[in-house]
Formats: sequence, C-alpha cells, structure tokens
Amino acid sequence: MSARLVSCAIAGALLAPGRPAAFDDTPSVRELVASATAYVAQYQQQLTSVVADEEYTQEILEQTPRDPNMPLVRRLRSEVFFVFEPVDRQWMAIRDTILVDGRPLPYRSGARLAFESLPPAEVRQRFSRLNSQWNLGRIFRTFNEPTLALLPFDREHVSRFKFDRRTVTQTPDGMLATVAFRERERPTLIQDLALGSVFSEGEVVIDAAGAVRRTAFRLSTKEKKIELTTEYVKHETLGMWVPSVFRERYETNRNRGNEHERIAAEALYSNYKRFEVLTRVK
Repeated sequence: MSARLVSCAIAGALLAPGRPAAFDDTPSVRELVASATAYVAQYQQQLTSVVADEEYTQEILEQTPRDPNMPLVRRLRSEVFFVFEPVDRQWMAIRDTILVDGRPLPYRSGARLAFESLPPAEVRQRFSRLNSQWNLGRIFRTFNEPTLALLPFDREHVSRFKFDRRTVTQTPDGMLATVAFRERERPTLIQDLALGSVFSEGEVVIDAAGAVRRTAFRLSTKEKKIELTTEYVKHETLGMWVPSVFRERYETNRNRGNEHERIAAEALYSNYKRFEVLTRVK
C-alpha cells in the first residue's frame, strides 16, 4: 500500500484523544512498516548533506573501580555533518569538534574538506574512531548515531526484522503510531568485537505520513546494556523532520571483579543548514 493510502487509513480512525485505537480501526503493521520504509528511503536523500550545531554532554554516573584520570563530565561543542552512505547503507553523523569543556581545540578534524575529496564510505571509516576519541568511560562505542534506529526500515535491512504494532493514538498534532522492531537474522546491524553479532530491538513513533517522530534503539549482551533514543522536530526551512535531542545510556553488567559502569549522554542539535559536497554523495 502506498504512503498516501496508509495516511488515509490512519486519518480515518475515530479515536478519543490520548486513547489507543481499536485494532479494527487502524492500519495493519504491514501498512505502517511500508509507510515508514517509503519515508526512510526519501529521508536518506533529504538528510544527506545537512550540518547542525551540537552541544554534547557526557556523564559518568557510576564507575567501579574509579579511573582517577578520567573526568566525570565532559562537554563538547561541534559541527555535525549528517550523511547516509549508500554503498554500505550506513548513517554517518560526523562530529567536527570545536570546544572541549569550553576550551578551543588547536585543530579541527577537517570533516568538511574530507567530504569534498573522499567517498562517503572512506569518510565514515576515517572519522568513526576519531569521533569516539572524546568518549568517557571504558565502554568502546562507534555506533552512537542519532539516526541509527532508522536502519531497520532501510530496504536492505527490513526483511531481517520482525515488526509489531503497539499503539495508535490521537494527539493534538494528529495520529501517532508506535511500531516495535526486533532483529531476527544475521548479519546484524551491530557487531561486537568480542561477541560477534548483537541483535537489536526498539520502537519508532511515526505520524500519518510515515514521518518518524521518536525512536528507541536497544542492545543487550551478557556484558552490557545500551539504549539510544532520538526525538525529532519539524524544521520549516529544510522542510523535514530533524533530530533535536539524542540520548545515550550505557551500563555494564557487574562481573566477578565487581567492575561496573553507567554512562549517560545527551546531544542537542540546532542551526540546521545544508552544505555542498561533490556528487559522490548520491
């Protein structure tokens, strides 16, 4: 079913404000996933070549044993370049950090120049580890992308996921549907260096047109638990929904040595605009 027909099906449901829709009055999960998949395919083109200002705060909530050389809080101010890399079908949020805890860096990462001279796949490989250099804590991570939870609706990945419709509600802004996803086949989106494939799960909240409003992406292994959530707002100038708040939560499971760590991070995005790159980005 087309996105237009799905939109009509949702808009036609008669609901009391704030109450879940009756199953007979709402589109099927198949229709909702089709609508979200069509939206994500378009969004991969829209969000590519967009840059925003980022205020990023990390905090170590608990760390046992404590690393005395590691600060408990770190604040970054950066430019962030959003690109969808079509060959490996991966999102990139490349951070070009300007300030660390209020202090200017003596150098810039050169992200803008890299986009002008290198293919997107090479930019992602070069900058994913560079982006992680300011991460607090012992948990190694290079996949903390605000748009990561859109990948289950990518045309190359959607068949490996199971989807469930949770709720459809009427809000002052219109109809919103919550769709849960669970990864069920390899290769998985996330690969752990020690454990191999890690299966993900989460939810997305979409509106009547299939536009994504909120996402949650979760990973759980015998060693750690991770949750990434993103809220989107409508950007009138760009004519699209863009990430506004990205929150990260990391926690390691206690082992025999009583090692444990909890980390929280929050990124706030503003001042979105487009930037020009070579035609390498399709």
